[in-house]
Amino acid sequence: MVCGYVLTTAREAFAVAPGLLSQRIIALRTTPPDAYGHVRTEAILAARFTREALNGVQWDIADAATIVNDASDELRLRTTGPSQQLAARSTSDEPDLAALIDAVDLDELPAQHNPINRTGRFDVVLADPGDRKIQVIKVVRECVNGLGLKEAKELVESAPCPLLTRVNWEQADNVKVTLERAGADIVVVNSN
Repeated sequence: MVCGYVLTTAREAFAVAPGLLSQRIIALRTTPPDAYGHVRTEAILAARFTREALNGVQWDIADAATIVNDASDELRLRTTGPSQQLAARSTSDEPDLAALIDAVDLDELPAQHNPINRTGRFDVVLADPGDRKIQVIKVVRECVNGLGLKEAKELVESAPCPLLTRVNWEQADNVKVTLERAGADIVVVNSN
């Protein structure tokens, strides 16, 4: 799911900033408190994308993690265990990344985020179709009016991509829940 968010963010940044040639995206998380009650911030993903690399991606044949691995010229993504969870990356060889992580105070971030205004309009973005693409294609046909099988397949294979734009919160949330049950990663964002 993190990789889907990263790719959606990267594609949106390139779309709105035509002069942007490259970008670095870092995903952080906090650890549970240790025996002394200390919480650490660690990087689970640090990637550098160029516009050219993302333009060359074959979106229809790879999942989000594979695309991040292939398109990033700096790889800081590692999975562990049978569930393939993202594992923390060492920053000992990258002092600039370590300094950035030390400077971030994740406790301050929630105060800066506004809660979702459920009375506005929302876009539903397919971040990653997951492993059950056929099921996701069927559900996309049900959720997006007027799509035939071919159009739904093309839409799913072009992920990350918007499925619905400027819909109310109830519809966005229903579509999100339905597609997540089918195995897709979905992001709901406020419409501009």
